[in-house]
Amino acid sequence: MSSRAADIGFVILSHSSDAPLSRLVATLNRRYGHPPIVIHHDYSQCGLPTGMPENSSNVLVVKPHLKTRWAHVSIVDAFLFALEVLYERYAPAWFYLLSAACYPVKNPQEVVAELFGSPFDVYLNAGKVSELSDAVGLINGCPAKEWLESVYYRRYAVGAPDSPYSQDYPCYAGSQWLTANAKAARILISSRRENNDLFYHYVKSPTPDESYCHTVLCNRHELRVCDDNKRYVDWSLVEDHPKELFTEDLGKILKSGCHFARKMNALKSSALMDSLDVFNS
Repeated sequence: MSSRAADIGFVILSHSSDAPLSRLVATLNRRYGHPPIVIHHDYSQCGLPTGMPENSSNVLVVKPHLKTRWAHVSIVDAFLFALEVLYERYAPAWFYLLSAACYPVKNPQEVVAELFGSPFDVYLNAGKVSELSDAVGLINGCPAKEWLESVYYRRYAVGAPDSPYSQDYPCYAGSQWLTANAKAARILISSRRENNDLFYHYVKSPTPDESYCHTVLCNRHELRVCDDNKRYVDWSLVEDHPKELFTEDLGKILKSGCHFARKMNALKSSALMDSLDVFNS
């Protein structure tokens, strides 16, 4: 394992006993040489999974936890809280934002080579809302116009009442899962304090986890953003959540070139995770 693997950190958002959090952490430890991992677990929804230590030399579960709920700004707050802890304590060169239902699918040596040879600062699926609302392209595998309407992103358009957006500071949206370097991480951390108007706008807006970070990062012109978050996700069911992944998905996952795949179920996806471990051992 390259010594640079230790310069990759992970923020994990957790709230469910169905997701393979313990296995994810164990696999990251094995593949990445016990990297810095900071977990925000919402204890109001369930306890930590069995066998998951709350603290170790490289793993920290932040406390007190924030009570979170789906499609709410509390998810953004929990992420920024955990990200700040990660950089105060460990300061990795790169970080991944993961859910507990994510799982690594690419050889760590290849991931390290890609990140540390990258011309980008951020890997993030993001599109400008004013452009997406004309149904240009896809988001989460669905036509952008339909998806944007379903989560009310049209109300974010430039010129809306009390909108923080403008022609010079447009709104962006896309999948919440991202990978970024330390420069981008510090911009996100400081954004919570430096741009209160933007953050509190998302308090009353739907699915802020799919727009807040995108808007902050894509409006910083010194950052180079790749419109590919390196996550394999199957939205073929056209529901609010992606399809859970099983062994039938292995071939597509391996061909994707992605770094992580989701969603995994602790029990139902165990055979798939076993196969991925074999391919990346």
